[in-house]
Amino acid sequence: MLLRICFAVVAVLTAAGCAYDGPYAPSPIVPDIPTTAPYSLALGATVGMGADAGRAIATAKVQNINGEPLSGVTVEFTADTGTLSAASVVTGVDGTATTRITSTSTVSLTATAGRLTTRTLVTSQAAAAPPPVPAAPVPTPESPPNGPLSVTLSTSSVTLGTQTVVSAQVSNGPAQSINWSFGDGATFAGISTSTAHTYGAVGSYVVSATVTDPSGRTASASTNATINAVPPPIVSAPKP
Repeated sequence: MLLRICFAVVAVLTAAGCAYDGPYAPSPIVPDIPTTAPYSLALGATVGMGADAGRAIATAKVQNINGEPLSGVTVEFTADTGTLSAASVVTGVDGTATTRITSTSTVSLTATAGRLTTRTLVTSQAAAAPPPVPAAPVPTPESPPNGPLSVTLSTSSVTLGTQTVVSAQVSNGPAQSINWSFGDGATFAGISTSTAHTYGAVGSYVVSATVTDPSGRTASASTNATINAVPPPIVSAPKP
């Protein structure tokens, strides 16, 4: 009889232990950030080269917590040297704000939108010396173009924070002007067949250029620019 009672007590305790419902893990806390508030700020710059040396275009892009561009956000630009065409710029429908930098030396540029701040270095090239004034040329009839105007672009992959240099090879006509677009909202207009742009985020971007020659003909081309993450530093093994 005593043995049966012991078995009954054990069974009751076992059943009670199996029926225990422990506390649940707390739910993760999701920050309550409105979609109208700036959440990320990227800053890039396009540097003029050759005949466009000494000036650059800086572009800041503001996005909300969902990665959507924010318009109507005031971006404040400051530089430690040189001059800015505008120090306070409001973002457009694409979430970007741009300013023009004029400097003969490297500029430390800062962009601020609300509580967000980011910086980048804009490496400016010295302006090329003007060529000597030649004697008045004898007018000659303009020869017709040899073929259709064409352009091809070339670039290479870089790590984040490094300038991406893009070159344009123009065939069957000199380039009177080149309009560049870098796929991140930044643009640049100049006459040099090469330019440099610093992207503010890792990714693949479509770079395009439209060339216009003295006859008014145009040609366009595009290529992909790949921006890789900075590799982690190599840690040497400790000496025994």
